[in-house]
Amino acid sequence: MSATVRLNLSTLICALLLGPTACTSMHPIEMSPEAVQEKIVSENILPPGKSAKIVTSDGRVHKIKVRRVDAESGVIEIPNGSLEISDIVAVETKEFSIGKTALLAAGSYVALGLIALAAAPALLL
Repeated sequence: MSATVRLNLSTLICALLLGPTACTSMHPIEMSPEAVQEKIVSENILPPGKSAKIVTSDGRVHKIKVRRVDAESGVIEIPNGSLEISDIVAVETKEFSIGKTALLAAGSYVALGLIALAAAPALLL
């Protein structure tokens, strides 16, 4: 097998291995800090296990995985502590993307077809 074919196969295999990360996206919840805080408490936008990026009033960005939201005490429990809901000014949540997943599946079939075509001459020899 020539060096070019091996390079192309390596590129396709890397794309197939890294492609599944395309199935989720971060979605910002764009509204005032007060509205975001209210939504956290009333609409359960951060259920246990949810991954999110949270910006607090001091400007720090926290990448978190929610353990529990305690509306009564006003805190979000995370693996390494807790965050005050009243300090949160912005939230981005990780969401499943149907479009990206469909594109990944279609791309995977095309890539497998290309790998089969590239490998066919080597198999016939």
